[in-house]
Amino acid sequence: MNIDYIKSKIKNKEEISLIEKAFDFFNAKLSDLYFSEKEALVSHILEVVNTLIDFNADALTLISCILYETIKNGVNKKEIEKEFGSTISNIAFTTSIINRHKLIQDDENQKYFLDQLNVDTPEDVRALFIKLADRLYIMKTMKNSDNEYQRKVAKETLDILVPTAQRLRLNFIKSKLEDLCLFYLEPQAYNNILSRLNATPEILSEQLINMKKDISNLLSENNIDCTIKNRVKNIYSIYNKLMNGKDFEEIYDILALRIITDDEFQCIKIAELIHSKYTFLPYRFKDYINNPKENMYQSLHTTIVHNNMFYEIQIRTKQMNKTAEIGSASHQLYKQKNI
Repeated sequence: MNIDYIKSKIKNKEEISLIEKAFDFFNAKLSDLYFSEKEALVSHILEVVNTLIDFNADALTLISCILYETIKNGVNKKEIEKEFGSTISNIAFTTSIINRHKLIQDDENQKYFLDQLNVDTPEDVRALFIKLADRLYIMKTMKNSDNEYQRKVAKETLDILVPTAQRLRLNFIKSKLEDLCLFYLEPQAYNNILSRLNATPEILSEQLINMKKDISNLLSENNIDCTIKNRVKNIYSIYNKLMNGKDFEEIYDILALRIITDDEFQCIKIAELIHSKYTFLPYRFKDYINNPKENMYQSLHTTIVHNNMFYEIQIRTKQMNKTAEIGSASHQLYKQKNI
């Protein structure tokens, strides 16, 4: 991977120019490194930047990711501030500090440090975002490392960085880290679940996207305006359900869709249309619109079967979705305060 590939994934010309400037700054400041050392470092950083782009990180985060290694190698924070502004220098500096803490050697110290970072401060959040993307890359590329190292990295990731991702509500990184942790810590359980699924997460995702398209076409043909979100349950979440006594055959939400529309009437109509086209499980249908949960959660839940696969579908209005998300956040805060 090279900088041209990174630039090809960015549309804004001004952002491309800033990324080029950051990369030139990086090369100039680290010109004294041995070629092989610098080449490995450049490759690592560009892979992490690429991951951040895939996760829709903003340009400030990408530039900070390129620059933070220069601080580690002797560049003064004020030099970065002079060239790129205070926000980028603060993100790069915070990222550099985070990476100075060797989790394997002192995980309790690292946990304490991460807990002190303010998740309401954009600089801290972006620095943590870089740290998480960096760890994701490391875990993807350590399959040839010795088992002891793999297990140490996986354990500290699961104990420290996964909760950090959860705290930041970065579920897209959290689920990938969890699966990799399980792969290294409990390889037999990981492979058993893959075998039971009879497909890789990528294939399952493709199947879910196809179902999403089919349902989207069905609703569009009936003039229903809605948004559909899709989610494949990660392997670690399935593992947790099994460990809590659930039988594999009782896990119906491995493939899930959430349909968000304008009003309650549309919710009912959507459910009727889906039930008319697909086989559904009557005992799995739950009407939480007319019978809300105690926390005011409202939604229609149904499970359909298509090509021997179960799909859990939630149908709700925009307001119901907002209430559900606020309720989830409040519940999370409650749990954190009562740990």
